[in-house]
Amino acid sequence: MPDDPADYRRRREALLLQVESLPTFAGRGGPDQVGLDDAPQPLRNRRWGDPVQLWFEPDHVHVLCAGALSEALRVDLRELLRMIGGRYVDDDGEPAAF
Repeated sequence: MPDDPADYRRRREALLLQVESLPTFAGRGGPDQVGLDDAPQPLRNRRWGDPVQLWFEPDHVHVLCAGALSEALRVDLRELLRMIGGRYVDDDGEPAAF
């Protein structure tokens, strides 16, 4: 959740481009969806998607993690949080961390 939703909305498109510079960036799944993977494979060889999928919603970023995360993915998720300026919360609204 961004600390300043109005700032996030203004910077949303730039944030999508910034995420592409993360070492684990694996590709775009659509205009608002980004995949992170510490061992990216060509898109044609993917079966189950990336271990981390990000949806840049209008007021927040939805993060879906499939399975245990490598240290590289954890580092990039912390960097994403720094870029956005906010905090992670779980589905129940409780604080979460990587």
